[in-house]
Amino acid sequence: MYDYMHSVAKLMRAQLRYDPDDLRARYALATSFFESGNIEGALSEFWQILDADREFESGEALFASALCLATLGQHSDALIYLHEATALQGVDYYRCTIARSRSLAALHRFSEAEACLREALDQKSARTNAESLATLWSELAKVLYLVGMMDKSDAAFFKAATYAPRNAEIQARRALFYLQQGSLTEAKIPLEKAMQMNPKNAYSAIARAEYYRQVGNIETASFLLESLPSDAHRILKEYNALYKLALTAPDKM
Repeated sequence: MYDYMHSVAKLMRAQLRYDPDDLRARYALATSFFESGNIEGALSEFWQILDADREFESGEALFASALCLATLGQHSDALIYLHEATALQGVDYYRCTIARSRSLAALHRFSEAEACLREALDQKSARTNAESLATLWSELAKVLYLVGMMDKSDAAFFKAATYAPRNAEIQARRALFYLQQGSLTEAKIPLEKAMQMNPKNAYSAIARAEYYRQVGNIETASFLLESLPSDAHRILKEYNALYKLALTAPDKM
């Protein structure tokens, strides 16, 4: 299932046997663990990097550690690492903001999540990447939905789409968000758009499988899960019911 990442891990282990102090090789090993779903293993490797160089690649190891902690549900700790990474100013500001907003929302600190997203949107410049802005608006839409501001949430989702009209992931994440709320009707249009744009996108594939699961077509959902793109399997764990269904597949994910 993870042939490419297993190959990367094998190569990096060989390099580390030759040179245990090669931090870039250890970072690549940790990243391969993370992408393969071995979050604890990835975190252990990232921490070894931080023990040797707290500012490795200007905060990338700190940021990666925060993602691991968030994936493990340790959002308060993740926020500490994100604060430190942001202070180094080497990690992309928008990536840090998005990660921070997700952890704040997971802790039900919705007003803080909204505030940090709006601050990032207010600081945009003419050179700001449109994809980053689209993701910020998408994240803001989800926070607004969670606090019951439906009209503002829809407006934010629309704004995200205007910045990245051909971004399948934005549409798929919107569909998945509605599916998580059980809103099949609202999910259908963004899902159709995502599939038209890029059916091989990880989020598009997951959203399609989740839609079929929720309408009761388990056979089709299971078939789609068996043919997910390789980069979708780590993401799949964010969707508990779908992930449990995937575990019943012949290869057990």
